[in-house]
Amino acid sequence: MDVPAPAEGPQDAAVADGAPATTEAPAAATGPPRRNLLAVLVLLAATVTVYFFCLLYWWCVEVNGLLRRRKYRPGIMVLVSLLSLGGAGLAIECLLALDLERLGRERGTARRLPGLTALVAALSLGNLLVNLPPVLDVLGAASPLVHRLAAHYLELTLLSAATGAAAVLLIQRELNLYGDRRPGEPGTPG
Repeated sequence: MDVPAPAEGPQDAAVADGAPATTEAPAAATGPPRRNLLAVLVLLAATVTVYFFCLLYWWCVEVNGLLRRRKYRPGIMVLVSLLSLGGAGLAIECLLALDLERLGRERGTARRLPGLTALVAALSLGNLLVNLPPVLDVLGAASPLVHRLAAHYLELTLLSAATGAAAVLLIQRELNLYGDRRPGEPGTPG
């Protein structure tokens, strides 16, 4: 007694070719992961800002996903930032903020921060200026005023950390607006 062969669909053809059978639909595109801002702040402090370079990599990947194109090359961005001792990372932060602000405007994102780019740019510029006196002093190019400023290295370092952390938190806050919400989180049903 012959049993008729079942109709061969795309899934059956894949199994016949040796691919595993799946009944799941392809995963839908998801937004960037939501990061706890306090945890980001603690990790920045605990790793003496090394975590910034990890964030920079992830942010480039996530903004590329939101833009639906590859605008940033994460590995190259982190490498350039490392080679410039974080200076290029501050410029990359500004570019990411510009894209996030533009994206929020286009999508009409609720609770977005208008002026994100200006805030991040001001904080990054402040960060560079605060770091300038110690660098000039080490290079021997400091005027007496700059030398006196560099003598307050601890205060300058703390101010630099504060401005850097503020810029990081602003960008992460903005990315969290596009992040996947889990049931039970504020603003989600269930």
